[in-house]
Amino acid sequence: MKVLAVMGSPRKTGNSFHLTQRVENSMKELGDIDFEQLFLVDADLKPCRGCFTCFMKGSQYCPVRDDHGSVAMQDRAPTNPVPSTRRGILHRISGSAS
Repeated sequence: MKVLAVMGSPRKTGNSFHLTQRVENSMKELGDIDFEQLFLVDADLKPCRGCFTCFMKGSQYCPVRDDHGSVAMQDRAPTNPVPSTRRGILHRISGSAS
């Protein structure tokens, strides 16, 4: 089984990382698991402008030029359920994960 953990925290070795490590170790005890971590803090991700161009014309016409497409699809085969971690500040997700 292949699992992709999306790490939305801006701290690479923070609580989210340690929680994900525990999940990875627990899953590997159950069998053969290929566990990969994707750190969004490493990518150049810019906020959405809300122009809806991607909905009307397709994501290739998005005016925001960042790493969004390459981060999401870089050499990744389909994965099983994706654990994701994020820091919680007043019930909102971090900027890199949004």
